[in-house]
Amino acid sequence: MQRSFLIILILFFFKISFSQRKIDFGELPGIDTISCTAITLWPVKPLIPIEESKNNLEIRINLASGFSPRFLLILSFDDNVWQLIKVTPAYDSVSQTIYDTIKNISQAGLEKNFNDLKRNKIFSLPGFYCLNLEGTVDDGIWGFIEIKAGDFFRKYDYNNPCSYLRMNKAVEELKYLCNVISLFENMAYGNSQIKSGKGKRKTK
Repeated sequence: MQRSFLIILILFFFKISFSQRKIDFGELPGIDTISCTAITLWPVKPLIPIEESKNNLEIRINLASGFSPRFLLILSFDDNVWQLIKVTPAYDSVSQTIYDTIKNISQAGLEKNFNDLKRNKIFSLPGFYCLNLEGTVDDGIWGFIEIKAGDFFRKYDYNNPCSYLRMNKAVEELKYLCNVISLFENMAYGNSQIKSGKGKRKTK
């Protein structure tokens, strides 16, 4: 009897130790924060829509600029495992979409990056067209961010946030968005390699 009880107790603690750990998403925004996003998604076949992802957490960011190839980064968490994947799409009927798992960042490092993204309000930042900004920016970096956090979904665009920040220093959302882009660049390259565009203030 005691032996059976001990086996049950061991199995119970084993199940607790290896059960799915829940990620704290923090406070998620309502649907009204998304209304003014003028986003044009960039479909990557055979990548499924983020709404259909089985991951508990998944964040996709399209990093594109006039100086770098276009690709996606996918940060995900499921079954107690963090994963970072770089997706280079096929541009024609001959080439294939390439999936590369980035392995030089530890599990603890990926979780730290997620917490940094969360501190920079990645879940609730407005789309670029929601902001009333001064100036114009040529070239630089642009793209979109897609998020799945449990049953929450979000998609929004960005356009040269770090360059616009120099002309709109009081816009707090640009500061957060610039940090988000920099965090993903660091994950992809080890340091920021995508060049910012050149900004111009509008003359009245």
